[in-house]
Amino acid sequence: MSIYQADKIPILEIKGVSKAFDGKPVLRDLNLELFQGEIISLLGISGSGKTTLFNIIAGILKPDQGGIFLNGEEITGKTGHLAYMLQKDLLLPHLTILDNVGLPLRIRGKSKSDSRAEAMQLIPKFGLVGYENCYPAQLSGGMAQRAAFLRTYLFSSEIALLDEPFSALDALTKDKVQSWYIEMMQELELSTILITHDIDEAVRLSDRVVILQPQTQNIQQQIIIDPQLRKQKDFTLRPEFLEHKKQILKYLAI
Repeated sequence: MSIYQADKIPILEIKGVSKAFDGKPVLRDLNLELFQGEIISLLGISGSGKTTLFNIIAGILKPDQGGIFLNGEEITGKTGHLAYMLQKDLLLPHLTILDNVGLPLRIRGKSKSDSRAEAMQLIPKFGLVGYENCYPAQLSGGMAQRAAFLRTYLFSSEIALLDEPFSALDALTKDKVQSWYIEMMQELELSTILITHDIDEAVRLSDRVVILQPQTQNIQQQIIIDPQLRKQKDFTLRPEFLEHKKQILKYLAI
């Protein structure tokens, strides 16, 4: 077990994962743990293996070596255990928001009425009251992302894999949705691994920033962010925030 939260049991374990394509290593003996209620951001230049790692965690790809463990159970190469949210909201245009967010429940075999009823219970918590019967084209970008987050949560209430979920939003909307996501994640005790290319976003949202290095195909550095500092409204203006950015930029310099 890592020295980070050494007294706790990880909810997700990535053990000795290696993956190569056409003989070229993309990941090499990578180890990482995720704890309940934690947000980890993955940073790294193109080719450092972020998306490959996500696909392995989600069970879409099988590693050449190593395994993925959820609550101690191996799920390597098995889909359906973790929610994976891509950059675009991918809401189906012909379905209402209520039916869009209830899709994971329908996939699991629940009836349309039961899926709607269960999804409806979370509509207020996700700030979607009044939008249940709207169609995706009628929603703003921020509201569409909230709906996509709810659909992701209904797929897996333990862990969310988010691939640049805020990158399509304008700056003001992004700030609001990020603040909302932090609050919701803490309330729901949802654990998150986030791919981002935005250093400010990584520092603001994360408990840990994990930097992947393509030259070694492994984790180069893990930077721990003080959760008490992150709760401060002026965190992004504090010298500690700038220091974390400088540290990350140093490690990203190839």
